[in-house]
Amino acid sequence: MPSIERPDDAPALPTDGRIWKIHKAFNKRFEELRANYQKVLGWVMRRRGAFVSIDGIAVLFSFALVLIVGRDFFPSVDAGPIKLHLRAPAGTRIEQAEVLFGNVKGEIRKIIPATKIDTILDNIGLPARGINLAFSDSATVDDGDGDILIAMKPGLPSDSYISPIREVVRDNFPDCVFFFQPADMTT
Repeated sequence: MPSIERPDDAPALPTDGRIWKIHKAFNKRFEELRANYQKVLGWVMRRRGAFVSIDGIAVLFSFALVLIVGRDFFPSVDAGPIKLHLRAPAGTRIEQAEVLFGNVKGEIRKIIPATKIDTILDNIGLPARGINLAFSDSATVDDGDGDILIAMKPGLPSDSYISPIREVVRDNFPDCVFFFQPADMTT
């Protein structure tokens, strides 16, 4: 490729501005980093067996962390609300799903005293427009799907009610699929 030469009468490019100083400093540090990286790679290539052994030991020690580190990135937080996703049997009409959800809410009211419940809300079925799916989770896939949101009074724990609700729904509504979802932003 032919080189491009500047004419003799062309003005000189400024090389003393702030941008050029930053550029030169960056290039200097980058070249130092690259030279150090080449040294490390050279050391590793000369001592392959030692490097593989050290790497294998590090991997084995990382497996031991499974015993120490928890499963969740954030610790469990009892934020108060409970979110139960309920999926009616396939082909359930939305009118029938509404009755089913009402029955489930009735069972929940038997477990959680009315003095501890702030509100119970259910969202049944798919939204009418596609844009609304962007603002919800993807668990709802049919007219028989929905969420039951149980808001407890402020300061009251909700985790202790999840197991009894799970048992009652499993025993009284065996043809339904249900699961609890995180109701707070952290979880």
